[in-house]
Amino acid sequence: MMKPSLFFYAITLAYSYMIIFPATLSAGEAMPLTVNAAVARAMQANRQVLARHRAVDAADARTQQARSARLPQVSWQTSVLRSNAPLTAFGSRLSQQAITAADFAPSRLNYPAAITQYQHRLVLDVPIYHGGALSAGVAQAEANRDVQQAVVLQTQQQIIFQVITAYSQALRAQHATTVAKQALKAATAHVNTAQQMLDKGMLLKSDVMDAEVHRLNAEVVVTQAEHRYQDAEDQLRQLLAWDNHQPLALAPWSGSATEQSRKNVAYWQQQAVSNRPELKTMHHQLSVLAATKQRTEASFRPTLGLQVAQEWHNNSLTPQHGNTTVMAALQWNIFAGGADRAAYQAAEADEAGQMLAWKDQAQKIAVQVRSALRQREETKSRLSVRQQAQKQAQESLRIHRVRFAQGMENINTMLDAQTRLDQAAASVVQARFDHQMAAVQLLLSAGMLKPTSFSHP
Repeated sequence: MMKPSLFFYAITLAYSYMIIFPATLSAGEAMPLTVNAAVARAMQANRQVLARHRAVDAADARTQQARSARLPQVSWQTSVLRSNAPLTAFGSRLSQQAITAADFAPSRLNYPAAITQYQHRLVLDVPIYHGGALSAGVAQAEANRDVQQAVVLQTQQQIIFQVITAYSQALRAQHATTVAKQALKAATAHVNTAQQMLDKGMLLKSDVMDAEVHRLNAEVVVTQAEHRYQDAEDQLRQLLAWDNHQPLALAPWSGSATEQSRKNVAYWQQQAVSNRPELKTMHHQLSVLAATKQRTEASFRPTLGLQVAQEWHNNSLTPQHGNTTVMAALQWNIFAGGADRAAYQAAEADEAGQMLAWKDQAQKIAVQVRSALRQREETKSRLSVRQQAQKQAQESLRIHRVRFAQGMENINTMLDAQTRLDQAAASVVQARFDHQMAAVQLLLSAGMLKPTSFSHP
């Protein structure tokens, strides 16, 4: 059996290797998936991101539709009727330039024969002035498109954060599984040692039972860690739009970009005001409401349009007997019962409310940035403390092993020291990933989370 001191050094070496060189999970022949590759895949395949891009496409089409309203419109219409109604029949014959003196006879005027009328109509409508409604419609459509583009950025940042979170959770669960398996291995060795010492009359049966309970608890921890990894892996597949059975092999991740770690609070808050997609979205929504108010203002002004129509009337489908009509129409809403004024007041109130919401959101984001900065500093300090605690736990276990081997302590004291080392090792892993995610959270709070924000060895 391995001597206690050698066993201790073997466990220490395993922990050190795990901390310095994080293990990579292999799944069949799957290529290692890096953080950057996972984020890039999500930007190309995530269904939420793709849906937001389609919303931008729809907004682009509506913008083009609004712009088209300012251009002349040309339409063509063909119709056919057959009637023996006196007025319709006489008008149809007149349009076909087929009136004769006999058509003025009272009997033919009152009781005409049925007549077939084919009408072809080519119409040109030219909008001249609509009180600014058409320009406001274009501005409203463009602002809506800008809103959708900002929503795309917001969705992308949220998906990036979710991908990194799932990736981090999978890696920390993978590392926790390794730590738990090492702890299980140590617990199994303790059981074997206790059984051998019991056989020699050096321990009690209760000591062996205590060691076995410790081993069973270690088995539970291994199972829990494996299940956490599987949950994170499933979440990552869903974010990447991969099949549920797609094998994953995660490459190590050293952390997020830290080239701006020395920037102060003012810098990060300024970045948040400039970059946060939520603020951009609300700003563009203000533009939408301003254009809406402009459209309601147009209802107080007159509209002027020009229409040119060319018509053909015949008793067959062939266009003949044409005539031309040119018409200019001026319309002015004199009184609408106060509905137009109420619409304008509602638009004003909506705009004022949106401005208040924007200011409130800006303050909330400033609070988020300060909180993220504090969290980053806290996790940095926690990581340093956890690393020191692990070193102390390693030395403590070494001393307890020596004392146990010399018969100066019982097995429970040594098992407690082993448990403290297991917990310290797991705490270091947790603290490292917490610090990495705090840096990612800071980038998210400042609106600076991009696919290129991460590094990997």
